[in-house]
Amino acid sequence: METAEIRLRNNLKMLKRLGEQTKDIIESKNERKWQRHQSNLETKLNDTHALITSIVELKIAENIEEEVINEWSKEQESALEHFEHMLDELDNILTLGLTEQEKAARKQQEIDEREAE
Repeated sequence: METAEIRLRNNLKMLKRLGEQTKDIIESKNERKWQRHQSNLETKLNDTHALITSIVELKIAENIEEEVINEWSKEQESALEHFEHMLDELDNILTLGLTEQEKAARKQQEIDEREAE
């Protein structure tokens, strides 16, 4: 179980790192970055949820009291709520996409950057 708990801590650190990048990625107005970041965040969240489930199974196998397991599990799930909201925000942004004006401005910016090279 010790190894699984270390993996969980590492996953939580990675989620924190991804969370810190979210604002800048959203502000980039780059759909590819949004999609990639959404995918990374979703994958890490799913991995973390699966890891929590595995740890709960290990705790059950070790005959740890159900109340203790439930409290631990709720704490872990609570720690993930913030990242679930970030994922929802990215989903909404991707669903809505860029407005036509934003797309035109971004395309012009890319053209200007290429010409500057």
